[in-house]
Amino acid sequence: MQSKPALTLITIPPDALMTEAMRIMLDKGIHSLLVYENNKMIGIVSDRDYSRKVLAQGLDQATTTVGTVMSRRVITVDPEASVMDTMRLMSEHGFRHLPVEEHGQIIGMVSWSDIMSDLLN
Repeated sequence: MQSKPALTLITIPPDALMTEAMRIMLDKGIHSLLVYENNKMIGIVSDRDYSRKVLAQGLDQATTTVGTVMSRRVITVDPEASVMDTMRLMSEHGFRHLPVEEHGQIIGMVSWSDIMSDLLN
């Protein structure tokens, strides 16, 4: 898979409120955030988590933390993975976003939109 230039990862701690996570996603024009604690990725949270786990379940938006709704089982993709392999992995697990991991470090994030853009260009 073609990689984009290195970008700063946008992360959030698990004790942050979901309203803050949504504000960051809106401000940055993104749909997910990596959840980090003690310099380690412990999960991922998305706008989809907000709609399905906060709004749809009637959780209190003012008090619900990222750690409450984040996905803890995070699958990563290697930067050398093909577009087709990445698509297959995302499809098999129902993911829209995958962290890109190289030598044990998260170096970026790939989204379904990124893949579509790559295929169309």
